[in-house]
Order: sequence, then structure tokens, then C-alpha cells
Amino acid sequence: MDKNSISPTRFFTKGQILKLLEAAMGRTLLEVDSHQLFVQYEKEKKVTGIAGNIVEQSILGCEADNRQDVDIYIDNIGYEIKTTGMGVPKDKNSPYSYECKEPV
Repeated sequence: MDKNSISPTRFFTKGQILKLLEAAMGRTLLEVDSHQLFVQYEKEKKVTGIAGNIVEQSILGCEADNRQDVDIYIDNIGYEIKTTGMGVPKDKNSPYSYECKEPV
């Protein structure tokens, strides 16, 4: 895809990304959901991709899109944004406080 056809809101420097992510650290998705995506979908039984949409739109400030392509560019290198839930480990002997709900 031609980079000129991609919204400029999807281009960042490493410093910009670090600043945006640091500002969101320690906050829940509900707390950072400035686009009210949870409210828009509250009547739906299951919504896939809402966490990634909140990261893209509310944390990074990207315009919404449905492209099947790279999500963002950092220093002109394309990256996909992936999210997964976290939970308490099922194994009571686990040395970890939290684990990913899906393999990453």
C-alpha cells in the first residue's frame, strides 16, 4: 500500500510512542477510552478487537480504519498492534502474578 494514502495520524517517532504509552501506563482501558468505544458497544454480547481499537484511537490518537495492513509506523517501520487479556495464573504454583490469556 502506498504510504501517501495512509492517515498521517498513524506515523510516529519512537519518542512519541514512548510518551503516549507512558501516559497510559497504570490506567485501565475504560479509563483511557476517550472515544467512548465501550459505551458504543455496551449492548453487544461480544465485541472482538475493542482493546486494539482503544489503543489505536484513544491512546495513540489514530483515526479509525478497517484496512488489512500495517497499523502504525514508527520511524517509517510498519508495526501491527496486538492486544491480549491478562489474568491470574491457573497454575497455583506459577511464579508469576499474571499471565496472558492467549499465547503471544
